[in-house]
Amino acid sequence: MYLRKIAKKNTFCYFFHKAILIGNKKAIFLFYKTEFFFIFVKLQKLSIMLGNLDNEVIFKKAFTNKFVLQCFVKDIFGIDFEPAKIETEKRFRPKIAHIDLKYDIFAESVDKRVIVEIQKVDYDYNFDRFLLYHNMAIAEQQRSSKEYKAEKVVLTVIVFTEKYFRIRDRQGEPVEHDILVGNNNLFTFDQQEVDVFGHKLILLNHQYLKNTTPQGYRDWLQLIRESILHPENPNVNMSNQGVKKVSELIEYDNLSPEELTESKNKHAAETVKRLNALDQKQREEEARLIAEKAKLEGMLAGKQAGLLEGKQAGLLEGKLEGKLEIAQKLKANGIAWEIIAQTTGLSIEEIAEL
Repeated sequence: MYLRKIAKKNTFCYFFHKAILIGNKKAIFLFYKTEFFFIFVKLQKLSIMLGNLDNEVIFKKAFTNKFVLQCFVKDIFGIDFEPAKIETEKRFRPKIAHIDLKYDIFAESVDKRVIVEIQKVDYDYNFDRFLLYHNMAIAEQQRSSKEYKAEKVVLTVIVFTEKYFRIRDRQGEPVEHDILVGNNNLFTFDQQEVDVFGHKLILLNHQYLKNTTPQGYRDWLQLIRESILHPENPNVNMSNQGVKKVSELIEYDNLSPEELTESKNKHAAETVKRLNALDQKQREEEARLIAEKAKLEGMLAGKQAGLLEGKQAGLLEGKLEGKLEIAQKLKANGIAWEIIAQTTGLSIEEIAEL
């Protein structure tokens, strides 16, 4: 509707739009020769805006889709996967060793031979935690002396979604790789793999995406990165059908008001969690990144209020609403007012009144 109104303001663009509707190939060819065709195409591209996959609500909406999950598993593990059920917030009952783990995405195959779990990570964990999530899904199958053998292969994917991480190895050195693979199989002394267990743990970090990253992995890492860093004009591989489906699911125009509200609340809670895990210097660095997200949340609210209809007031109101909500969450959790001010752009006086 928005593009149609813009097109009507220009006679050439208007008739090009009408030519498409009636299928007039000759007319389309003639307009292809003019600059107006390129203007029309550019407007279409700029109208795309994705939800951020570092947001828990958006992430789960994408990866709980059966087709998306199947495509993702195929690209990452190279297997066909038919999920019987896709769960979120999965917990094992009774608990294993008194540890109450919660899995973001959990699915078991129809033939009960494969378990796939996906964990979104948005602040600094250590590798022991990732290993624990993976191993608990294996241990859950071995609750008695009669069940030593884990009949189901567990495939775990840890997806890093924040803009930066400070994860380090046992020697304290930073780990800066796009893909890391943990293989539970056995190996001979000369490094020949013996397929005994089959369980795999794969960690994906969009921050270190390279030109040499294998195409299947690259498509998904690029989607994650673009949804976070360039949501208004994402450069993703739409020829990958799984990526294309995710792009459709998380486009802002396809998010319900309830999903938008929930995603905003989750974002504020995740912001507090990250800041509490950082020291003062790291908080200041994080504040700059959060400020960028606050602007995006405001644009989202402004768009819902009528941005596509050209209501600038809606945009400004949405930005302010997003900033105030985030500031209230941070203040309630004891974050220093100076950091809140840096994060949201609000003044100390405005923060004091919240």
